[in-house]
Amino acid sequence: MTASKAALVALVALVGTVYAVVVLNAVPPHPDLDVYLRAGKDLAEGRPLYDAFVNGSGDPALRYAFIYPPLFAIVMLPFLLLPAALAPIAWLVVTHGALALTFVIVFRRLRANQLVVLLSLLITLAFYPLWVDASQAQANLPILLLVTLGMVGISEGKSRAGIWLGVAAALKLTPGLLLIWLLVERRFRAAALMVAGFLGVTALAALLRPADSLTYARSVAPQLAGGTAYWSNQSIEGVISRLFTMNPYTTPLVDLSWAHVLVVVLAVTAIAFWVWARRGQTALTRAFVFLPLLPLASTVSWEHHLVILLPLVWLIVAVLAERGWPLGETAVATLAMATLLAIPHLPIGPPYATEFARAAHTHNPLLLAAANRLFAGAALLLVVSPWLLSRVGSAGRRWMERTPHPLTPPGAAA
Repeated sequence: MTASKAALVALVALVGTVYAVVVLNAVPPHPDLDVYLRAGKDLAEGRPLYDAFVNGSGDPALRYAFIYPPLFAIVMLPFLLLPAALAPIAWLVVTHGALALTFVIVFRRLRANQLVVLLSLLITLAFYPLWVDASQAQANLPILLLVTLGMVGISEGKSRAGIWLGVAAALKLTPGLLLIWLLVERRFRAAALMVAGFLGVTALAALLRPADSLTYARSVAPQLAGGTAYWSNQSIEGVISRLFTMNPYTTPLVDLSWAHVLVVVLAVTAIAFWVWARRGQTALTRAFVFLPLLPLASTVSWEHHLVILLPLVWLIVAVLAERGWPLGETAVATLAMATLLAIPHLPIGPPYATEFARAAHTHNPLLLAAANRLFAGAALLLVVSPWLLSRVGSAGRRWMERTPHPLTPPGAAA
């Protein structure tokens, strides 16, 4: 083992240990997982799933209530069979198993060397959205797996992999934005199968819980679609609402009556940029470069939702390594990824919950940057990743266009 590889292994072990300590100190128990389990119990015992949400007050995005489609509650039923003390551990194992499987799928496709795998593992363990997701016992890692299965499979010409995307959208609505990717790419069969997958599992849940399905469609989803200016919302909507609308959390720079129109314009512009920048890329690159649009264009994107960026991060690392780490591209990639890593919370402004924070979050440059750094990281990846991935050599194109891996569902080419 070379000295550089040994040092990298040691660093991975160190960061992994810190990550494990943080996660294990947070779970069990945790309120988010408790909400999921309570929804499973409500489902099993015939109680309405959304009473706490519908009857709650205040910001809909912050209510301590179940806010996912009924299918999600069905998925939680097996965890009710476990002793209460074991359910959080089982959830941790399942979600991190999904992350590990996602990592294997991507790197089996890339055929990267050990140094690249170790470096990508190091970045993953230091990835701040992952820290938040794991410590809060959130559910984004299984969604990450489903999205990766769909994107990799479809990029390899397997249209039936669109079903994975449909299931992901049925569990959480944001992956439904991937339909834009499929339509722009003219993968109409995969798009139809994505819609079929979404409708199929959603219809199954509706047959089991018709009243809850109607409540979700009529009350829950529309209220969540309104977004929130709360400090943790790292979407375009969240940033614009903090800066340019009157809200309970910040003092805006200026109150714009047309701020929500600006949100739509920026989201459409971001999508249009991807359509333009994807030209000349490989199929897998075009797919992964779309990933930042999911948290950016969603109305509510908490920190943990940004784990969806990991496949793009891994691809950038592999491509830069294949190109010999060019100085300019490597520096830009490092800057983009640094905004997404776990860093100490420096005392650069008042705490979020204080009255002083209302003005500081929009008028204090340091706090403004810190509070929105994950949004900035996602936006920066959207802008620079097409450039970082645009000059893949012949070897890189071979490992990004090789034959399908065995985990992708079989299906005809798109």
